[in-house]
Amino acid sequence: RAGATPQQDLPRPSPDAYHTFNITEMVMKVGEGAIATGVWRVFVGEATTSLNDVTSTVAYAYRGQYESTFTQTLPGISTPVPRYHNVGVVPRVRDFIVECTSTDAGYAIGDQIGMGSFNTFDGSSVRIPTLSANKLAASLIVSTNAAWTVLHKLNGAAILLTLTKWKHRIVVNRGW
Repeated sequence: RAGATPQQDLPRPSPDAYHTFNITEMVMKVGEGAIATGVWRVFVGEATTSLNDVTSTVAYAYRGQYESTFTQTLPGISTPVPRYHNVGVVPRVRDFIVECTSTDAGYAIGDQIGMGSFNTFDGSSVRIPTLSANKLAASLIVSTNAAWTVLHKLNGAAILLTLTKWKHRIVVNRGW
């Protein structure tokens, strides 16, 4: 069991309980080292158990992909934006996408901007929002006392976005 605390009265898993996925070969193997053999397996989730029952389950995102629904208005200062993706591994590919809902900074309705194209500015320092992830969730956080800044679509000048004219989403992909 992942996350279980070892106890003397619990048997140690046998080597055939260890699963390894080789991304380069795109092959799942069971066993240890040279004696591991290739198998066809799909992990569809994880379960938390007590001594007698399954107490909770998490279904993994099929195909290792997740796109949150759009949330109206950009997040304000120091506002975390958590999303549960349930990919089952830390995603190698992740993005925070904003989409224009009312013309702003030269952008038309429907124009999208990805994570690497904006920052926040607190009057003296440029800060990049942080997009973190683990095997089940991703979260974006914006710095304290900062405003969203992009380059104007038509003239390239740095310009502040109007928070209410944009919506946002988090997209993750396991990357293989």
